[in-house]
Order: sequence, then C-alpha cells, then structure tokens
Amino acid sequence: MEKALWIGLIFALIIAIAVLGVRRWRARIHTAWAAVATRLDGTFAPASWRWWRSKTARVEATIGTASVLMDYYTVSHGNSSTTYSRTRVATSCSKRLTSCRESVFSGIGKALGMQDLLVGDPVYDDRFIIKSDDEAWARRVLNEPLRKEHLDAPRLTLYVKDGWVETLQVGFDFDVDNLERRMRLTAAFALAVDSHA
Repeated sequence: MEKALWIGLIFALIIAIAVLGVRRWRARIHTAWAAVATRLDGTFAPASWRWWRSKTARVEATIGTASVLMDYYTVSHGNSSTTYSRTRVATSCSKRLTSCRESVFSGIGKALGMQDLLVGDPVYDDRFIIKSDDEAWARRVLNEPLRKEHLDAPRLTLYVKDGWVETLQVGFDFDVDNLERRMRLTAAFALAVDSHA
C-alpha cells in the first residue's frame, strides 16, 4: 500500500511540475508578444484554451502598408509534434519562393538535382537554399536590404506561397527585439513581393 502511495505522489508531482512549466511558457509568450504589439502600435490577443475551441496567441500590426500577423501552430508527426511560429502578410502574388538555411542534407539534395537559385550575393548564396518558380522574379524580390536582414535572422525561413508572404521558425523566440525585427522583415518582404509581382 505504501509503495502505491509513493507512486501516486511522484505522479502528482510530475503533473504539477508540467502544469507550472506550461504556465511559465505561456506567460513568457504573453509578455514578449504583448511588448511587441505595444512597440508596433498593434494588438495582442492572448491564447484561449477552451476544450471546445482553442486559439493561439497572436499579434497584429500595420507596418507601412502591410498588415502583419504573428501566430504559431503545431504539426503532429505521429508520436511527436513540432511547433512553428510564423509571421505573415496576405498577398495577391501567385508565385512561389522559399529561402531557407542550408542544412547537413543540402549537399545531398543538390547532388540529386534539388533547385538552388543563386542571387549573386556569395554570402547569402552560401548560407541559404533558394527555390522559386520564377528565378528572375526571386532575384528581384531578394534585394540587398532583405538579404542582409535575413542573414541577421538565419533561423527564419522565407516563403511566398498560397497567397501569403511568410517567415517561419521552429519553436519560439521570446526576445522582443528579435520579434519586432522579424515583423518588420516580414513587412519588407511583403512589400518586395508585391512591388515585383
């Protein structure tokens, strides 16, 4: 009987620690994302966790002419899942573009014929894999200021797809300066996409 009691207490302690960890994690998101919204004169909507419908936290701000939205979502992979935070702007551009950090497997992909567009910037071309359905357009969109900002935020992947201009990152960033820079990068990216569409 005593052994079962200890097992129950240990199990309850593990659950309590997990709940406290989730609360701290949510508080960090709330604090950082609310600060970004304030800096950008935007709005912050905290996550709502209801069993019938939950909503992720989100920041909305107008930067220049772009209405920028930052939120996150989770993708399940069977026994595990990955959370992505994204910053996005709606676009009427129907072209596609991806610029992501080179990885260990990039060399294998290139050897097998994976597209890697070169934009003429040796540092950027060396660090990122660029794919697009319109190479000349992609070179115009990935202008020098945008490439410089992306080099300063290498964990981000830039996308133009399905009516959205998007920056995507695995996990979260709680640094307010980085989050603000990311939202401004997304707005600049959207402006470059729309001006060259």
